[in-house]
Amino acid sequence: MPGAQPRALSGVWPAGNVEHYADPRNSFLDEVLARRTGIPLSLCTVYLLVAQRIGLSLEPVGLPGHFLLGCYVEGAPFFIDAFDQGAFRTGEEIFAALRASHIAPRVTDLAPTRCAKCSAVPAAIL
Repeated sequence: MPGAQPRALSGVWPAGNVEHYADPRNSFLDEVLARRTGIPLSLCTVYLLVAQRIGLSLEPVGLPGHFLLGCYVEGAPFFIDAFDQGAFRTGEEIFAALRASHIAPRVTDLAPTRCAKCSAVPAAIL
């Protein structure tokens, strides 16, 4: 989604690895941290770990074909696209992107993705 938008970590964290998306190193957190590039899931994992350390409440959001983070604390939720340098997204922007990919959006697409096994892992291990 083009345009000048605020970004969560502008200038600190580069965009996702668009040119070599299938590179296996995009999935290994040590490689993602060293190379400062990855795929949506690995980048969002880093964001979630940093957010947890600083007390920011973010939730994983698994969309059809993409992965984002959502903040549901106050008022209308907002979303962070870690793959796009932490660009902030509204629900309408996400729905527009889904429609552009010929996917019929549903309100439940914007809900946090829950994983009981994942949330049971202590953050100190990660």
